[in-house]
Amino acid sequence: MERLGILACAACILWLTLAFPAQRSADTRLQVVIEPDAALTPRQIALHFRLDSESTRNVLEHTELVTAKFRARPGARVRVLARPTSLTGPQGDVETAVLSWEGSAAGTGSTAAPFSCNSGTFAGHAVVDLAEIQSVAGTMACQVTFKLTNTEHLPSGVYTGSVELSVRLD
Repeated sequence: MERLGILACAACILWLTLAFPAQRSADTRLQVVIEPDAALTPRQIALHFRLDSESTRNVLEHTELVTAKFRARPGARVRVLARPTSLTGPQGDVETAVLSWEGSAAGTGSTAAPFSCNSGTFAGHAVVDLAEIQSVAGTMACQVTFKLTNTEHLPSGVYTGSVELSVRLD
């Protein structure tokens, strides 16, 4: 019985030696793969406006700080995208075309190249570029002010909506 145990142990050692041979080369390489990624704050912005018959009580702007940290492949373009998901007023749904935004850099960020915070208007539920940069890695921060425009054609009341944000590494 003891002899079978010794033979089994010897067979295991022989199998391990054949299955996992020792390294014979002095050349060892380490490969580290860093995938592109990004983090964005906030991911969604809740908008709240008030249009009053007395203009001193109007709230027609909403400002938000948008920050992105990213790591992209060389030559990639980093874009912060915005998509309005809803806008409702006192009479129901309102076209998002009455929304505009103005972006301005908030600090310099830690990127190798300057970034741009864009301005524009929303056309329907289209996705727009809030900011963009061509850099490999870093952070950017934009102060974005959303505005309710063309108010002369809108009834008085409260307007609420939301805008979803995302980062795209092209």
